[in-house]
Amino acid sequence: MEIKGKSLREIRPNTNYNACSFYVDDKEYDATNCKFHNYKQFTKDFAKNQDYL
Repeated sequence: MEIKGKSLREIRPNTNYNACSFYVDDKEYDATNCKFHNYKQFTKDFAKNQDYL
């Protein structure tokens, strides 16, 4: 399963999470075979203006 750009309250096994936010309780979750991709693409001009380079 793949989930993209969501705000979530749980983590499920065998799931790819792309650009998701997690608001979870302080307990253990089964993240077996999960992938978490949280990224933001920056242009070179934007990066220069933000002191990233």
